[in-house]
Parts: sequence; C-alpha cells; structure tokens
Amino acid sequence: MNKDRFGELDALRGIAAFLVMIAHYTEHYRLLYGHNFSPEYDIFFGYYGVHLFFMISGFVIIVTASNVRSSKEFIIKRFARLYPVFWIAMTITFIITRLYNLPGRIVSLKNYFLNLTMVPKLLGGLPVDGAYWTLACEILFYALVAIIIATGNLKRLTAICCVWLSLIYVDYFFNLPSTLDTYLNLPYGSYFIAGILFYKLKNETINSKLAYALLAATYVIALLHDGKLIGTAMISILYLLFFLFVKGRLSFIKIPVLVFLGSISYTLYLVHQNIGYVIIHALKIRYPEFSSSVLIIIPSVIAALLLAYLLHKFFELNLQKMILKALLPQKSNKQAIQKESTTVQTA
Repeated sequence: MNKDRFGELDALRGIAAFLVMIAHYTEHYRLLYGHNFSPEYDIFFGYYGVHLFFMISGFVIIVTASNVRSSKEFIIKRFARLYPVFWIAMTITFIITRLYNLPGRIVSLKNYFLNLTMVPKLLGGLPVDGAYWTLACEILFYALVAIIIATGNLKRLTAICCVWLSLIYVDYFFNLPSTLDTYLNLPYGSYFIAGILFYKLKNETINSKLAYALLAATYVIALLHDGKLIGTAMISILYLLFFLFVKGRLSFIKIPVLVFLGSISYTLYLVHQNIGYVIIHALKIRYPEFSSSVLIIIPSVIAALLLAYLLHKFFELNLQKMILKALLPQKSNKQAIQKESTTVQTA
C-alpha cells in the first residue's frame, strides 16, 4: 500500500487538525478568557475534527496491524511514531505556559512527569495541555489492537467490533461502570469501529450488507452520544467523506496544502493550544485596539504551523527512524521503516 493511496486521508487529517486549532482559538478561548470580537466568528463545529481523527485512526491502525508479525512489533512502531516527538512538544508547551504564567493552564512538575506516559488522567494527574485528552483514547485503542494481535484474533475483527459496539449501546442505555467506560473507549468507540469497518469495506474483507448495517449502528450511537443539531450535520459529513473515500471518489481533496497540513497534523495538534493561547493573551494586553478583530488569532495560527513544521521536519521523522532501527530486528528494520513511513498516521 503506497502513500498515494491514502492521500485523501492525509488531506482529511489536515482539515481535522486545522479545524480543531481554529475552534480552540475562537470558541474555546472565548469560554476561558473572553474575546472582544463577535462570537459569529467562532468555529465551534471545529471540535468534530477530533471525531474525524478517531475514524481515521480506526482505518489506518488496522493497516499497520495487518502489516506486523507480532504485537511487539506493533507496539514498537506505535511508540516510535507517537512518543518521542510528543515528549518534545509537551515539554515546550509546559515551559512556555509556565514562563508566561498562563492563567488556569499551569500544571505541577509532578503532572509534567505523569504526562510522559501520555495518559496522565488514568494516573490521577492533569494534562499539560487540554488537547491531550484525545491521546489517551488513542493509546487505549492501540492497547486493544495489540491484544487482538497477540491473541491471534485479527481475523475475527468484525466479531470483535460487534461485541464492542454492543457494549457501547449497553453503556449508553444502562451506564456500565466508569472503568469500563474509560478503558474500552465506550463514548468514542463508535468512531474507531466505523474506521475499521470502512477499512474492511475498502479492502473487500467483509460482506457489504453487514458492513453497512454495522456502520448504520455506529452512526446512530454517535448521534445519540452527541445529541446536538450541529453534531448531526457534522457527523453525517464525516461518514459521507469516508464513504466517498471508500468508493474512490474523494481524490479531489488531495490538494498540496491539505496534504501538507496532514503531514504535520500530529505535531500541530500537540503544540497549538496552550502556546496559541499565550500568544493571543499577550497580544490582547500589548495591543488592546487589535483585540476587537478576529485577526488577533492569525499570529497564533502562523506560530503553531511553523513550530509544527519544524518539529515534524527535524524531530518527528528522524526520531521515529532512529527508534525503529534500534528496536526492530535488523532484517526487518528497513522494511518496517518503509511500511511505517508510507502508511497514513493519526494523532
């Protein structure tokens, strides 16, 4: 599977990351600190970029799982992909937030060390950046996939999705214990399952009638969990985009700027929120006359894009290759690096 085959998903990742960033700089910043420009500019629907990330993750992680020989290899590849650049981005965010003393966003040194795990809340801590909450969902999904690989049940993926989806419905109507709710990703599991089903549809490894029935079930429970009119519209768009992708009718989205945003989407997601808030906050104090314009968010957008690009270019890819080279057997190392570098990744 070459990279070009998944150019559509790379573009979608770019859109998702950009929407989340703008939502944080407009609607979310307004909730925290207040903006002087009109709320009509708030991109509140941008948060659905996170749901799109989860769907993409469901798709591409099964691609990775299908191309590894063991759960150990899968874990190493996921670790190399996510953790090294996360540690760098999280450390930069921690330092800048503390140096500026951004109100309400400071965490202790203890919490900083808990964040190194990427799942601080599971350990009783607080995230360095509020956007990092989604990373725990991703890690728990990877853990589930690793268990499936280790137990040799990848071929039973459809049945596992059925069980998982059933638990999501049971949890919605009858409230399962919070531990299950958290560790099984029940509030957001429908998006991961949808991504898996779209993968199986695209690769024709599932009966299409069964796939569409299960996708309809994931769609319904996603709408029930969301419960908003805008959510119905946005979730419907996400499913439509994936349907077009599976049918090979989304190639028009593979434009250079979106593919570029997709390539830096992980680092952009990691560095945009608190650092962007610091810049907006400082500009409001230094140039109060400028704060009445929505353009006040532009410097934060530029800074986040630049920092994300630098982290991607000089750290993300290089550190990933170094770790794969060090931890995977030499015979399969070159092949593993090539496969990992040509598979669409998710944040």
